[in-house]
Amino acid sequence: MLAEIHAGDTPGRLTGGASSLWIADPRGRRILRVDPTSNGVIETLNVGESPFGVVAGNQMVWVLDADKLHQVRVARTKD
Repeated sequence: MLAEIHAGDTPGRLTGGASSLWIADPRGRRILRVDPTSNGVIETLNVGESPFGVVAGNQMVWVLDADKLHQVRVARTKD
């Protein structure tokens, strides 16, 4: 095993983008931003009631909730 990262209450779908990994945590009502270099959670965003899908790219993250699509602009991390 290379790394073990705590990924919320009920980690769901994940995606990569903007130099980060993004993990949907439906039970925690949030998405987590993970730095793949440090293997740590660097940001937690409360989005919707039960976010279960997440896509990232071009400094934006789209989060699919039960009945909405949320769009979030994110800051670029240092490379």
